[in-house]
Amino acid sequence: MSPNPSYTTTGSEQTAGSQPAPQPRDGMGAALALLLAQPLAAYLDFNACAFLSGGFAAGASLTCPASSSAPYDNLAGTPAAKLTGLSPDGCTAEISGCLYNAVPGQSSAVGFAAGAARLTGLDSAAVAAAGSTDAEKAANYQAALQLLQRQLLPPAPGYRCAGAPVPPPPAPPSAAASLTACRLLLGNVTVVGSAEGVRVYANAEACRFYLVRSDCTGFCGA
Repeated sequence: MSPNPSYTTTGSEQTAGSQPAPQPRDGMGAALALLLAQPLAAYLDFNACAFLSGGFAAGASLTCPASSSAPYDNLAGTPAAKLTGLSPDGCTAEISGCLYNAVPGQSSAVGFAAGAARLTGLDSAAVAAAGSTDAEKAANYQAALQLLQRQLLPPAPGYRCAGAPVPPPPAPPSAAASLTACRLLLGNVTVVGSAEGVRVYANAEACRFYLVRSDCTGFCGA
């Protein structure tokens, strides 16, 4: 496999794994910080991300995919937003990418490119596995999946989110799920785990991971 080199956080001028990272104040920020930390960051491509907030998406337009027995999503093509880190105050994701009106099947670019995303405003995010070939992407996806499973299953003892009761344990890593999270559609994806109100899913077909805010989940399928 060909993991990425050390990842630099632009807003705080820090390199993941070498210096203390910004402390995010939101569950989505904590989930992104987990991905940005070594050794996990070495297996992910932070130039192939998507971020969804309300009626807009950065890095990918949305489609209306046909039903399939394989894992799928409604992101068109390969996401192209870049995640460069978290702001020093832990409130913002520093990104760059084309901003689209997130209407499945009718997405169009809007007048400006996204340069930052307020963490509390993000409904979901997607990050691809690193690699220049399908084989490299598959190997890095599996390595990242194993690291995430070790960190997210089971939840840490005494975990609480904003004073809420301790949540139920996440589904086993082999469980599949189909769901909507505002404008994001996921089908037959693998449930990896959850932390601080954010669910993590994996797509072996696209070698992609998703962060979904739990309270943004709408419909769930069998």
